[in-house]
Amino acid sequence: MSTKDEVKKENKSVKKVLLSIGSIAILVLAAVSFIFIPGMAQAGNSGVPVFGSWDGEQVKYESGSYFANRLEAYIEQEKLSNQDINENVYQYYLYRSFMDSINRLAFIDYVNSTGYTLSDIKVDRAMIPYFSENGKYSDKLYRNTPDSEKNNLRKQISDDLLYTRYILDYFSDEIMNQNQSLADIAFGLKTSEAELAFINKMNNTSKTFEIVFFDTNAYPSVKAVEFANENLDLFNKYYFNAISVESESVAKKILSQINNQEITFEDALKEYSKNYYTTTEGELKNKYEYQIKSTLASSDDFSKLKNLEIDSISEVIKTGTGYTIYKCVAATEPTNTKDSTTINDVLDYMKSNEMGRIEDYYKAEAEKFIAESNATSFDNACKKFDLTKESVSDYVLNYMNSSLIRNADTSVSQIASAYQNENFLKTLFSLATNEISKPIVLNKYIAVVKVVNSKSNAEQIEKLAYIENASMVDQSTIMENIYDSKKLKNDFEKTYSKYFVSNN
Repeated sequence: MSTKDEVKKENKSVKKVLLSIGSIAILVLAAVSFIFIPGMAQAGNSGVPVFGSWDGEQVKYESGSYFANRLEAYIEQEKLSNQDINENVYQYYLYRSFMDSINRLAFIDYVNSTGYTLSDIKVDRAMIPYFSENGKYSDKLYRNTPDSEKNNLRKQISDDLLYTRYILDYFSDEIMNQNQSLADIAFGLKTSEAELAFINKMNNTSKTFEIVFFDTNAYPSVKAVEFANENLDLFNKYYFNAISVESESVAKKILSQINNQEITFEDALKEYSKNYYTTTEGELKNKYEYQIKSTLASSDDFSKLKNLEIDSISEVIKTGTGYTIYKCVAATEPTNTKDSTTINDVLDYMKSNEMGRIEDYYKAEAEKFIAESNATSFDNACKKFDLTKESVSDYVLNYMNSSLIRNADTSVSQIASAYQNENFLKTLFSLATNEISKPIVLNKYIAVVKVVNSKSNAEQIEKLAYIENASMVDQSTIMENIYDSKKLKNDFEKTYSKYFVSNN
């Protein structure tokens, strides 16, 4: 794996971590000095590293910046914990500091968009500690401080206050004062009693059920043969060599040279072809009619190819990647439904393009299973259809596995992602005890469910614990929205590779 690939992989993992750490990542202010990062690649890289921007405002790594200050705070924290400060640690905290800077700009941007303005008095009061000696304001210290420093400080404090305003409005000052009782918080997003009651209901309502699966990957070959016989043209094989180029004018010039015998097709292929859709020798990789059609800008152009005689050459035809000249090198091979390779290819085609037909087949099989279950029993139907029954207990209704609710049981592999399937959840939680569902499409399976038990208990989540958890979810949601915003330009990977990764 290359260094750049490693950086890319690492950054993905960093983002996942940042999304999980909530207030720890985004709601801590720092005002410390610059730290130099060891290992910065100097050769050939001049200027201040720009890692990205928020709504056009650049985030630079330079002395005295919020970015640099955040990084130093993180590194010093690691040093105090006696942690090893290696390259990976620096990269992790560099990215974290960059995103802290982006979050800060985003918060300030939002507060400004509301029309909120800071009073001069508020800023003045916040500046007093910076010009105090022994706990008292010093007019002398203020007068002796250069105006440029005072202006920079005023801008920094104003940004801090705007940033803090956002945090107080949405999350209260509990973040800033961990000793404050959650019950006494005056600001921030509120949790209603109705919301808490709903969450408790979701946590304490569950289903125990049995489930069987019809695997669509086991679609019978005989059914694939039926489809092939109904669509013979799709699986005819054509044998073409092809010259592919980016420009229509170049393609037409090449074709003219071939037709005028100024160059052979084979020599033109070697000299000019970009080998789109072909081997290096120019042989078309995918030979079925449907595959060739999929590469053409207009599928109607296939009519210009299908009747080519051996050794004849097509006109210039536009494809999805450029322009191509085809040469027929062998006779068309009609669909052979007795060839196992062809039938396997038909199955692959159906799984990609005719999944509805496959699902309908298994839905019909599932309906037969349901009828047998109702006539005898669920277990007898399993034996008759040679299906393995899976049992799931205490399954909660938690669409998308929200952290505010107990996670759904994922121990049965076929339903590991069922919490994302709205139809499955609606069907399951609408069934009464001993009721059997209609067929349910669940990923690559058609499932049938029998509810064994419906359970509800009175266990309650404590309000304060829920409020804290909900606050963390709110913070993570805000961060995700920032990461996904069009205002964000994230050049971290490129800049890190340029300035911090040696090319040697």
